[in-house]
Amino acid sequence: MSARLTEIRVPGDCRHALEPTLVAELLADVTAALGEIRCTVVVRGSVLRLEVEVPSDAMSEAMQQAFAIVLATFRSATEGWRVARALALQLEGEGLGDRLDRLGLPLSLYGAPQAEGAVELIDGGVLVTLPEGPSARLGRLAAVLVALLRGEPVPLEAVPLHRDGERLRWRGLGARGRATRVGTEATVQRAALQLLEALEPSPALHLSPSDRVLLREELTGAIPLPVDEAEAPPIAAPPRGIQPARCDDPEVSIVLASHRERHRVMLTVEALRASTEGRYEVVVVDDGSDDGCCDFLREHPDLYPEVTLVTQDQQGSARARNSGVAHAQAPVVVFMDAHCFPRAGWLSLMRPLLDDPSVGIVTPAIGVAGDPSNRGYGFTIVGSRLRALWLPRQGDEPCRVPGAGAGCIVLRRGTFEAIGGFEPMRRYGLEDTELSIRCWLAGFDVVVEPRAEVGHWFKESPNFELPWTDYLYNVLRTAVLHFDGPQLRTIIEGCSADASFGAAMALLLSSDVWERRAQVRSRAVRTAAWYCERFAIDLTGT
Repeated sequence: MSARLTEIRVPGDCRHALEPTLVAELLADVTAALGEIRCTVVVRGSVLRLEVEVPSDAMSEAMQQAFAIVLATFRSATEGWRVARALALQLEGEGLGDRLDRLGLPLSLYGAPQAEGAVELIDGGVLVTLPEGPSARLGRLAAVLVALLRGEPVPLEAVPLHRDGERLRWRGLGARGRATRVGTEATVQRAALQLLEALEPSPALHLSPSDRVLLREELTGAIPLPVDEAEAPPIAAPPRGIQPARCDDPEVSIVLASHRERHRVMLTVEALRASTEGRYEVVVVDDGSDDGCCDFLREHPDLYPEVTLVTQDQQGSARARNSGVAHAQAPVVVFMDAHCFPRAGWLSLMRPLLDDPSVGIVTPAIGVAGDPSNRGYGFTIVGSRLRALWLPRQGDEPCRVPGAGAGCIVLRRGTFEAIGGFEPMRRYGLEDTELSIRCWLAGFDVVVEPRAEVGHWFKESPNFELPWTDYLYNVLRTAVLHFDGPQLRTIIEGCSADASFGAAMALLLSSDVWERRAQVRSRAVRTAAWYCERFAIDLTGT
C-alpha cells in the first residue's frame, strides 16, 4: 500500500467550515464497500485534507471521476437546495426532515458567482479545487462513488440510498441547481442522468410536473422550468433543531406578503434565518392563498417563534403589505417578496443608511435567484405605462435611484406611515413604482446599496389571474396622483389606445383617487416635473 494525499481547498471567502464528520461518513461508505481504500479527514482552517491510502495501481481515471462526483455534491445555490428539500419532504418516512437537516442546511442560499472547479492528479494523488461559493456542504452519493471506482454502472436501486429507514441521501448538485462543472463534463452528466433515471419511477415521490422538470434541469442543465405548478401538493414543515427564539423587542420587522407561493414561503423564512443578523421578527401575510403555502406556520408555530402569521382574504400585494405593518412591532420595516433569498450581511449593509434623515427607502441589488451575475440596482421609469427598467451598477457606493422594487425595500416605520403607506392598488402591479415616486416627492431619497444582495425568484407569470384592466387602472391611478399638465396628458394618451382603457378609467373615476390625490399633494415638497427632470425620465411611447 502507498500513501496518497488529496486536498480540497475551500475559497478564502467561505464563511462556514465544512463538516468533517459528513465527509468522513461518505468516505466510510465508499471505503467499506471497496475494502481497499482508506481515508482520514484532517481539517486545518480552510483546507480539508483527505489522507488517502490506496494500492499503487488504483489511482486511475476512475478515481479522478469519482472525486469529480464528490465535488458535484458541493453546492452554493438556491435551486439545488429547493429541490433537495422538496424531494425530502415529499418522500414517505418519519423523521426524514430531521435526518436531512443533520446532513447540513446551507447557511447561504444565494450563491456567489460559480467558478469552474478543477480535478487533477498530483504526485499520484488528486488535487480538488472547489467552485467558489459562500457556503458548501457535502452530500452523500456513496453508491455512485463505489460504482464509478469499480467501473460498474450505477445501480438504480441504490439511489436514493436506503439505510436505517432513510429514504434520501442525495442532495442538490450545484449553482442554480445544475451539475457543478468539475472533472470531465461527461462524467458529471452521466452520473446526473443515472440519478434522474433512478428518481423518476420511484412510487414514493409525488412531484408536480414542474418540479420533475426542474429536477431534470438541476441534473442536466438542459430543460427550462415550466410555468404551471398547479398540481404540486402542499409541503409540510420539517422538524428542525436550531431556530431563532421569539424576539419581543425586535429592531427590524420583515413583512412577507404571500399568495399561492407554495414552498417558497418556507424557503424565504429559512433564508432569512441563515442570513439575517440582530433582533428581528417576520410577519407573513397569507393573502387568500389556497395552495397550503403557509400551512407549515399554522401546523408548527413552535418551530417558527420569530414568525407572526396574518391571514386575510385576497386583497392584493399592496394591501397585504399594509396589513403586515399593522401587526409589526419594530421601528424599521423591511418589505420582501415571499420568494427571495438574501445573501449574508444584506440587512447590516442597508440599515445604517437610514440614519440619514434624508433617506426614505433603501434597496439592495436584486438578482435572479441562482444567477448572481444578473442583477438590478434600482430602476428607472420608461414610457406612458410607467414601465420599470432595471439599472446597472453605478459603482461600489450607495447612490440615488428613481425607484426601488418592492421585492426588497427597507424603511423607517415613521417614514412609511408619514408618506401614507402602500397605495391600495388593484391586485398587483406598480405599488413599488408609486411608492418610490411618492417618497421622492415627499422630500425623501431612494437609495440603492450595491453591496447588499438579495436573490429573487422571477416568475414568468403571476400566481393568480391579473386582468389587464386592473394593471392599467394602477398606471392611471399613479398618473393622477402625481402628474400634472403635459406629463399627465402624455400618460393618459399613451394608455388610451388600449382596449381596456375605458373600463380602467371608469374604475378610476369611481374610486377615491381624488381624495387620495389631495392627501398626497398636501405632503409633497417636490413635483413630478422635478422628478422626471432629475432622472431624465421619458414618458413618451409605451
